[in-house]
Amino acid sequence: MAFDAFMTIDEALNSNMKFIAIDMSNLKELNDTSKEQILKHLEKYGVKVMEDTFEQLEAKGFYNPQSMSLDGVLLRVEKTDVSNKAVIIEGSKFRSALGSVGIKVVVEYIDGNWKVTKADITRIS
Repeated sequence: MAFDAFMTIDEALNSNMKFIAIDMSNLKELNDTSKEQILKHLEKYGVKVMEDTFEQLEAKGFYNPQSMSLDGVLLRVEKTDVSNKAVIIEGSKFRSALGSVGIKVVVEYIDGNWKVTKADITRIS
């Protein structure tokens, strides 16, 4: 749910994207099965989905140094705050040096279900 919220913020960054990469290096509490479920879920956007950091994308040739941009989007999780009733995820959605947003998503446990209750831009570049 949180990554779906990331994808709906500043949808212009999604324009003609060829992939979605997720940097989950800060999600130490997730096991490989959970990570695979997240990646599989995001395949609904019709593009290749992978777990990579910016540095890994650059090494694989997915970053164009002339345009200083990716051919897709990189979703990064920078901080998580977890309780029994809410999860707050802070991160970013990156396409280029001039096309990036900071994002804060709040997912709350309401009436027996987890729901995104807030998804806001925290910074823009």
